[in-house]
Amino acid sequence: MNELKKPVLSSKQILDKAFSKAKKMPFSYRTKNKQEFIAKKNLRKIEVVYDIMTAQFNMILDNFPKIDEMEEFERGFIAILLDVDKLKKALYRIKFTKGLNKKLFLSCKYGINHAKRIDEVDKARANYYGRISSVIGKLKSDLQYIDDSRRIVNAIPAIKNRYTAVICGFPNTGKSTLMSVLSGATPKIMPYAFTTKKLLFGIVEDKIQLIDTPGVLDNIDSKNIAIQQSRLAAANLGNIIVFLFDFTKDSHYSIEDQMTLKKSIEDLNSNMICCANKIDTMDLTPEKKEEIESLVKDKLFYISAKGDINIGELKKFLMKKAYDYYNQPRRSTE
Repeated sequence: MNELKKPVLSSKQILDKAFSKAKKMPFSYRTKNKQEFIAKKNLRKIEVVYDIMTAQFNMILDNFPKIDEMEEFERGFIAILLDVDKLKKALYRIKFTKGLNKKLFLSCKYGINHAKRIDEVDKARANYYGRISSVIGKLKSDLQYIDDSRRIVNAIPAIKNRYTAVICGFPNTGKSTLMSVLSGATPKIMPYAFTTKKLLFGIVEDKIQLIDTPGVLDNIDSKNIAIQQSRLAAANLGNIIVFLFDFTKDSHYSIEDQMTLKKSIEDLNSNMICCANKIDTMDLTPEKKEEIESLVKDKLFYISAKGDINIGELKKFLMKKAYDYYNQPRRSTE
């Protein structure tokens, strides 16, 4: 996958770089005709401005990874953290501006070459500078979003295409603790200052990748299309969903709310197992188990992530699923 390693310049930085280079460029041309000298000098200036701007646009368009050409796994991560439609529109506007810059440059070049007076030469150059400054100025938010996206996309190679379990549930149900005890390490966090979204991930014996997406899958009430797309991508990123319940009396969320969240995720990815967490802090009587199992029809584990109860059983189950995944017959490409 290509990487856009250099930061994307802002509108102001692009304009300052182009106009500064044009102003400072050395120029030598022998002629006794003053207008011819000024015309040649201004032609050289607009060429420098055009070349620098075109180079900046090409750096973005040529090196930014083509999302539609990425593997499904990579597209999934990007769709969680980015508004893909917004990014595509920003890149399209860069491409459009690149073409418009060429038209404005050629029009200016024609004006200078056909100017009858010196003031017409200066006017043609000033007109080009003014119009392209206005156009590039309008790219301010697009360039910023592309640079933000660049940092996210460049982080994707750190995450491998392993058998993946997405851990779901409301906050405070013990997701991070479960990731820690399964992987034997504190979950790594991929936060981004410019977005409320982040990924937490852990690895189980280099076989299973554990993913948690705080603020994404548990955001069931949002009508925002980008968030809805992120929920879909996050759910489908997993080969399996591990849904955590907190049935303790101190739970921040009612059983009804937790069942509603489970159903909303199950509608996106039905390959799900469930865990009743924090069993060491509740009175798990046969009657309580019967009540829970009347609600949860999926494969169910009674665990305590914090107390390390039945974690080995859950891990063994996931490792068996991963083994089956890695050893399933692969479809021939011939």
